[in-house]
Amino acid sequence: MKKQAKTMGLLLLTLMSLVAMMGLWFTPKATAVEYVYGNYDAEADSCVYPYKPDTNNGTDDLCYVGTEQGIQYSRWNYTDRPANWNKATLLITLHYVDTAPGNISIYKVTEDWDESTITWNNRPALDSFVLNYTKWETGSTGLEFDVTDFIDGTNFSIAILYNETYIKMANREHADPGWRHKLKWSFESDNIMNVEVTQDWLIEGQGTLDITWTTEIDWENVKLELINHFDELNTTII
Repeated sequence: MKKQAKTMGLLLLTLMSLVAMMGLWFTPKATAVEYVYGNYDAEADSCVYPYKPDTNNGTDDLCYVGTEQGIQYSRWNYTDRPANWNKATLLITLHYVDTAPGNISIYKVTEDWDESTITWNNRPALDSFVLNYTKWETGSTGLEFDVTDFIDGTNFSIAILYNETYIKMANREHADPGWRHKLKWSFESDNIMNVEVTQDWLIEGQGTLDITWTTEIDWENVKLELINHFDELNTTII
C-alpha cells in the first residue's frame, strides 16, 4: 500500500511539472472586444406648464421643469436601435438648477402624445416609475441612467419632473446638440479578434500591446476590453 501511494505521488508530481512546463511553452491568449455606442436625440419632446394650460410648446428650444414650472415629455423610437444591443443609457443634461437639493423623477409614459398638440390639459398620464435622482447642488451637470429594463414596446417615452423651484434643460430643437437629451445604445460588435500577449503582461498588468484592427473604427464611440484566457476564463483585465 505504501509503495502504491509513493508511486501515485511521483506520478502526480510529474504531471504537475509537465503542466508548469507547458505554461511556459504556450503563449496565453486574450480577446479584444469592440463596443460601439450610438447617441440619438429624441424624436419628439415638449414642456407643458400649468400656468399656460392650453398652450402647446412643442417648438421651444428650452424647457423649465419644477414645482413652479412644468413637466418635460420626451420620446425616442427604435429606428436606430442595433439588433444586437445589450444596454440602453439615458443621457440627461441639466443646464441650470435654481434650487437644490431636489429630486429629479422620471416616469415612463405609455399613452400616445403628439409634440405639436400636447398641453398641460391634455398631457398623457404618468405610467411606471423609472428612477429618482437627488441633485444636491446647483449648477449644470450631465447625468447618465441605465434604462435597459424599461426598453419595450415600440418606443421609449418619458416624463421628467423636479420637486423644487425649477431646472432648465434643452429640447431637441436647441442649436447645440450637446445640450439635448440622448438615448445611447451599446452593443458588442462582430469586430472581435484574438491576440497574443505575454504571460508577464497578463499577470502583472504591465507592458504594451499592439492590436491591428480589421476595420475602420470611430474611436469616440468605442470601448476596448481585453479578456484574459490564461489564469481565469473571461476575466476582464482592462
